Amino acid sequence: MVCMDVNQIKALDPKRVIVLDTETTGTSPYKNDEILSLTIMNLEGTVLFNELVKPVNRKSWAKAAEINHITPAMVKDKQPITFYADYLQNLWRNIDLVVGFNVKFDTDFLYASGLNLAPHVEEFDVMKESAPLVGIWNEKYKDYKWPKLSECAAHYGIGQFEAHTSLGDTEATRQCFLAVINDPKYGAKINAGTIRKIGAGMLSGKDVADKRLRLFAILFVIAMLGAFGAGQPGQAFAYLLVAAALFAIKVFRLRK
Repeated sequence: MVCMDVNQIKALDPKRVIVLDTETTGTSPYKNDEILSLTIMNLEGTVLFNELVKPVNRKSWAKAAEINHITPAMVKDKQPITFYADYLQNLWRNIDLVVGFNVKFDTDFLYASGLNLAPHVEEFDVMKESAPLVGIWNEKYKDYKWPKLSECAAHYGIGQFEAHTSLGDTEATRQCFLAVINDPKYGAKINAGTIRKIGAGMLSGKDVADKRLRLFAILFVIAMLGAFGAGQPGQAFAYLLVAAALFAIKVFRLRK
């Protein structure tokens, strides 16, 4: 999450802002999915890293290959991502901001791969920050939909790019990021308090999470009263432990 305001972001040295994208074997970095390719460029567009990498454990990924077109044969002779650990860890020590489209997806894969990246570096998620600007309304959730990269690019008139390649997606994300932070509507929304701080995500995403948390707190109190009303101290205590555990898990998930 980014805690800087838009003017502070604009004032950053573009060489110390990196944009990244990964292609992976799937969507679960902390289970068994791994990185297949990684591209990093700075805000000026200079490519700092662009490599195919070999998964350590996964041997096949047919569904992912249908999208990113990276096959096991293409990476079988490549180095694993940890081969580049020194370079990547040093890079992270010399940057001020990481930019991505659904950036947590990419950085979670990097952390899960065992890289010891500087934890203090702030992240800017173009997907979430652009949502109220791209303006695709989700009637079900009464909020703005997180756009696809292609939708964000189209909104800002960014031309065709090679989608689902880490290099193509990184360049498109870089251009979308620059368009978002220079969009007068973005600054106006922040200044008006519509987006309370950069990193808050969708227009009212945090409000939705807070409401869900309050609702769960009410349900927790009801469960607690029901447990005491059961009239059996042992059983009531067990109910309380379960309710407390569920409440703690819910708080953790909503506040992440």
